[in-house]
Amino acid sequence: MALFDGAIATVECATTAVHDGGDHSIVVGEVTALGTPSDGAPLLYHEGRYKSL
Repeated sequence: MALFDGAIATVECATTAVHDGGDHSIVVGEVTALGTPSDGAPLLYHEGRYKSL
């Protein structure tokens, strides 16, 4: 499992299905854990601009 150091949030998933998507695979996962290890402000994209909360 790979988690990014300093990430604002993490979502851990268990693979529940894999579907053929032509030249790629579509992976469906079930969320098994959520985390918010950082106090950083999220970056948002709204109305054609980047914003923060």
